[in-house]
Amino acid sequence: MIAPVCSRPLAGPTVRRPAFTLVELLVVIAIIGTLVGLLLPAVQAAREAARRSKCANNLKQMGLAALNHNDTHGVMPTGGWWWGAWSFSNGRPGTGGKQLAGWGYQILPYMEQVSTWEGSGAKDVDSSGKIDDWERFYAARGTPVAAMFCPSRRGSTVKTGGDWYGAPFPSANAPFAQCDYAGNSLDRGNNWLGGEGAPWHNEGDGPIFWVDGGIAAEQRKICSLAMVRDGTTKCILIAEKALDAEGCRTGFCGDDNEGYTAGWDHDTMRHTGFEPHQDSQRATTYTGDYRFGSAHPATLNMVMVDGSVQSVAYTIDLTIWRRLGHRDDGKQVEY
Repeated sequence: MIAPVCSRPLAGPTVRRPAFTLVELLVVIAIIGTLVGLLLPAVQAAREAARRSKCANNLKQMGLAALNHNDTHGVMPTGGWWWGAWSFSNGRPGTGGKQLAGWGYQILPYMEQVSTWEGSGAKDVDSSGKIDDWERFYAARGTPVAAMFCPSRRGSTVKTGGDWYGAPFPSANAPFAQCDYAGNSLDRGNNWLGGEGAPWHNEGDGPIFWVDGGIAAEQRKICSLAMVRDGTTKCILIAEKALDAEGCRTGFCGDDNEGYTAGWDHDTMRHTGFEPHQDSQRATTYTGDYRFGSAHPATLNMVMVDGSVQSVAYTIDLTIWRRLGHRDDGKQVEY
């Protein structure tokens, strides 16, 4: 018997599957790249708008805290004494004119930061067997407050080191939480250190945070809302401060090296005698500057004495800008 011969079935017509050519693929990639390039600036702008809004909210909190301080003590928080000074007595911080630390420390109880203000996290740094008042302030100074940082520039930051605090602080390892905001000090030209035009030589029309007595600030002054005769909507209380951000990241930063508790220092005090600047506008490294400004690309935020938050462009007329630094010079401010 002969076995049947198996034969392969005839192949059908070849079916060509659709596919991208190399040229088509390159065109699609180019289109996607173009769309991403168009979308990215919009995303970045939206993120910056959110950061700017958060920054404005921080200033709102600080402005309301200062007003609550006024309601409680009858005076606004002061600019403080100097960067190494503080006042505790038997475990309690001094208030009003009895507190030598700066405004940033004085408003803590009104920002839900009572435990920080009291130095509740203090440790026996000097191993004496007890918690001293200086150790309470030492703890407070090294505790960051989130609302004092603008997210456009940085998150909560604490640094250590320096020899400027003096005894009894262990200076070599002294922690200091930083801050992106400054109180409005006297506006008199651009000479901070003394001589003709120095801020404290003309205290009569200064703003909320002010002192008299020269470089050592030997006499503190107290300001109440009644002294803001130009109108609480027309005088800056606290605003963003300018920094040489890149220089501060890579080296010594003289206007950001004492922390938010510093009294009457350019870490926490600025004035409108200098035009405001964006961080990136500053081409050289500043180790001590006194101007307001911010990390935002076009504007800076400020809270006025009435607690309202406003923003101004860096291109603001400088005469108007100076007038915003005064509380009772009798000049109208429109912008």
